[in-house]
Amino acid sequence: MVALEDGRVVELELFKFDWCPYCVIVQRKLEQLGIADQVRYRDTIAEPGANAELVARGGKRQVPCLFIDGAPMYESLDINAWLDRHVAGRA
Repeated sequence: MVALEDGRVVELELFKFDWCPYCVIVQRKLEQLGIADQVRYRDTIAEPGANAELVARGGKRQVPCLFIDGAPMYESLDINAWLDRHVAGRA
């Protein structure tokens, strides 16, 4: 669970795989903001069933995908912009 600047607390779950450069961009942002340890990580290559779950929940196989309280967000730049708007200053 991650506390946002507006006081809300949300669950963040990142579907990724380690050698995806776009996933690395998001993971670095999470580290920069000091919340990397508060996010649940799902590796779509190494974790059995994670890829199928990503498709079932989000509708496509694309990573990175950050689920924010169950709602999917794709594209590393969009994810990082959302994190900057809502979590910046929490580190």
